[in-house]
Amino acid sequence: MDNSHLKNLINIYNIAPINKFYKPKMNLSLGKSKIEIEIKNNFFHTGGSVHGSIYFKILDDAAYFASQTHEKKYFLYTINFQINFLKPIFQGKIISRGKLLKKDSNKFISKAKLFDNEGNEVANGEGNIVMNRKPLGSTADSMRSGAFMEAIGDFDYVISESMHTNSSRKAAFEATQDALQAHDDVSVIFNTGGEEALGALDAVLEANRLNSAPGGKKIIILVNDDSKETVNEVRKGNMDVVVPYTPLLGGIGVRAALLHIGAKEGLNEKPPKQIVTPNLPMITKEKMTIAGIETITPDEWPYAYGPEAE
Repeated sequence: MDNSHLKNLINIYNIAPINKFYKPKMNLSLGKSKIEIEIKNNFFHTGGSVHGSIYFKILDDAAYFASQTHEKKYFLYTINFQINFLKPIFQGKIISRGKLLKKDSNKFISKAKLFDNEGNEVANGEGNIVMNRKPLGSTADSMRSGAFMEAIGDFDYVISESMHTNSSRKAAFEATQDALQAHDDVSVIFNTGGEEALGALDAVLEANRLNSAPGGKKIIILVNDDSKETVNEVRKGNMDVVVPYTPLLGGIGVRAALLHIGAKEGLNEKPPKQIVTPNLPMITKEKMTIAGIETITPDEWPYAYGPEAE
């Protein structure tokens, strides 16, 4: 089993905004899940025991992620889920164990059981989960974020925040500001685009946090998209790695469009939904080797776009 996939799923689960409230702990293996939540008084209904919505959430989460361990390419979603309440819970932990029962074509059937602190079963549920036929790589953001999470799967990194800032430098600045105030141990800031990276760097510099990673090390700033401004920040040592936007993309896009037109006219086969562009080098201040790939320096990359950097 690919452990990086399991680690990615746990990261995705942990950074969900709702889980900042419940603070669950999840463990995964192929086709199985275990989730624990410490009971708080604000989980109770007026009868003084855990509200049924908590039962549903933790059972659904366990069944869902037991299924998702078998699927790397698509996000799944629950189409129905039925639960049976057996007894109330008043204190301690609630523990849910999920298991994939059946995978048939694009349909998964999973079940989950809920236990109290003493191992007594207090609820169970079973549901159907199907593939949402929207690939993880359907947008630049999801493809780049997904690849990054896969790459860090074998390392002991924890994703503290995940913000969608929609290519806005201002929004990225504000979101990074909030993240820096909430966490004093930020080691890496990954950015899916150049504007996001520039906004993040603005926040880091304004807070005087560039060298505030654990051990007094520099915060590593990773960037997708090679604007002249981001490449220049690599040259100055403020940003660490830029993954460039392919200069061949325009030609590839035109050829793909022509193939789509030709397919409608019956002149050729329909092109694939996803087209992989050629591998590109990473840009770093000094030449180095990362994961077996030799990087290039800013002066060796002539394709950077946008206005000249100051």
